[in-house]
Amino acid sequence: MIGQGGGSGTPPCLSFGGLKRKEEKMERLNSKLYIENCLIMQENEKLRKKAQLLNQENQALLTQLKQRLTLGGQNVTTNVNHASSSRNP
Repeated sequence: MIGQGGGSGTPPCLSFGGLKRKEEKMERLNSKLYIENCLIMQENEKLRKKAQLLNQENQALLTQLKQRLTLGGQNVTTNVNHASSSRNP
């Protein structure tokens, strides 16, 4: 007959064997995706920790730079004051 899959009258996708195979295939895919998701989360955590360390290092370097600029500015001011006072007797 037209429109029937095989001789049983039941389309192959609706037969018990077909459903069972589809369920098993979906379970395998689900397991694979679950493992992949776990690996991605682990890598994400590693990257997050690395980013935190880099941020801390950047903050420390920024603090050092600000201190040096502040000290450099004070030295310039001090040098200008010494130079102007030594010119005026």
